[in-house]
Amino acid sequence: MNKRLNYILYIILIICLFGCSPMPYEDLSDDSNSISIDRNDYEIEATENGDYIEVKFQSISNARSYGYGLSSDNVTKLSLSELTFSDGYYTVKISKDIFSSNTESTPVAQSRAAGGKFSIIMFASTSSTPSDDWILLKSVDVALSLTIAPNLNVSNRHEDSVVFDARSEAVSGGMTYSISYGENKTVEFDSSELPYTLEGVGSEAFEITVSHKYTGTSSYYDQTQTLSVPEFDERQADIDMTINADGSISLSGIPENALKMANYAVVSAGSDGKLTSIHSAKNNLSGSATLSSDVFGEGFYAGTIRIAFYNNSPDDSSSVISPSIDYAADVNKLKKNEKIGKQSYSVSIPVSDLLGLNDGNIKVSGISDVSIEKSFENDMLNISIGAGQLISKTKYSLTISFEIPSYGTVTRTLDFTTGSFAGTLYEWRYDNSNQFAVIVEDAPAGSPFNYYVYTSPSDIKYNGQKLRLSPLYEHDEDLPDGGVSYSDSPEAYKWNNSKWNNSGINPSSLNDIRTTIINKDYTSAEVDSSASGFDVTTTTSVQFKETEDALYLIFYNYITGGDSLGVTFGRKELASNPDPDPAKFETSDYHFALKYMGSGN
Repeated sequence: MNKRLNYILYIILIICLFGCSPMPYEDLSDDSNSISIDRNDYEIEATENGDYIEVKFQSISNARSYGYGLSSDNVTKLSLSELTFSDGYYTVKISKDIFSSNTESTPVAQSRAAGGKFSIIMFASTSSTPSDDWILLKSVDVALSLTIAPNLNVSNRHEDSVVFDARSEAVSGGMTYSISYGENKTVEFDSSELPYTLEGVGSEAFEITVSHKYTGTSSYYDQTQTLSVPEFDERQADIDMTINADGSISLSGIPENALKMANYAVVSAGSDGKLTSIHSAKNNLSGSATLSSDVFGEGFYAGTIRIAFYNNSPDDSSSVISPSIDYAADVNKLKKNEKIGKQSYSVSIPVSDLLGLNDGNIKVSGISDVSIEKSFENDMLNISIGAGQLISKTKYSLTISFEIPSYGTVTRTLDFTTGSFAGTLYEWRYDNSNQFAVIVEDAPAGSPFNYYVYTSPSDIKYNGQKLRLSPLYEHDEDLPDGGVSYSDSPEAYKWNNSKWNNSGINPSSLNDIRTTIINKDYTSAEVDSSASGFDVTTTTSVQFKETEDALYLIFYNYITGGDSLGVTFGRKELASNPDPDPAKFETSDYHFALKYMGSGN
């Protein structure tokens, strides 16, 4: 009996491939009937997040694949790399492009729910390569907001025409604007045509209404925008103005009568037509000039501006003014004290005191399932996301909305990319005989994994070979059908056995391996092995964690099976953690927190 116990314990240890936490679901046959759920109680929700629809749904026992669609005849399989798993739920971002088409397709029409919403259907299958054997889980409704259709503004006013643009936003195709003005006059154009010139409107002031339509969802409009077009100002000169990438403003075509004026000023143009000076200077400009972004002072600035040339006052009837143009600074060029972690972020953004903003005027959003801390003091916006909340090697965009009095809402994105956990030494040490050290490298482009984990020369059992411990196989199908004998198994598998198995007995075969989770900073796998006719399954995982003062690789392995032998885990044949520390994520005897010791990216 003891010999059989030793076999099983041993198997358990060697399979100890790397890091895993308990599995979200278990395996499975290819029998679709093995999926059984109560659809009334099944939990699923969808929210809009920028250009994506974020869907959160429960994991299903026996499911090997998940998919989504707008109808039962239109299913798109989700790859493991698209799924984020936490506490029994998966989250996936689905692009809004599924609703986008020049003419409404049948699936889009079928997906329209009540109240202007749309339905997305989630599916599951017990097959890793499903074709027509999808099982419908549940549908979920989502409303598409039209924040992707920025409001129009008057960017130029000429004697008989008006130029419209989207206020402070970069706009591509995919939106239709419909403008109504005068007596039953309407024009319609695509956002790709912006800036758009409306001809033949005279020089008097008038009102317009604007509707926005998302291509492919023709019955879904946002609220109507009302916009006042000012009368043509006789003082206005046809000066060309361009906002450059660095925030400077280039002027060309400045007329002779403007150049003769003694002063010039950058002025804000309020809806009441009054000009308020932002920056003034002696006029030493030529027919073309570039004004630095410094004219807006320290920090973020946004508003409708003009350039005024004058002798006494910009409001004098003799002054010359440019067309109006919307200006909004790039917050990414204003970053102060930026700290980008592996799973955390903090930054400060100065805001111009010319805007007169307070904390209630500024909102920060755009990343789901994290706690975004925001404060605004002394014209400095401070943003932070705590350690462990983000995913490493991932590009993020925070959305900052500024509610500017007398101007309106300006939305800007703050972009950053989290760092890598790669490093030459991660180590767990209890004493001189209980030690574990590894090397972490970035996985090559195209790999479904974020990181490769290798044996390290710093490990007390290093055998002179750099062996990849995780993933043991890049793809599950790389394991030959029927498994392999112990003698033919990978060298990394054998090294794991020598590292963790204290029984002195080797397994007879490695039968199957299943990667159950590939989720950026968390990889989990199951390995089946046999010895003397008894089968065991080892669940192993690698999970990366960042705290305020350290980086960790959490290695976990746990064994099931062999119960007929009365196996009790934690026996001396299976190496375990003598003193797990929950503060370091060692929540059982089978967790090992390897601390980052140096040479990371």
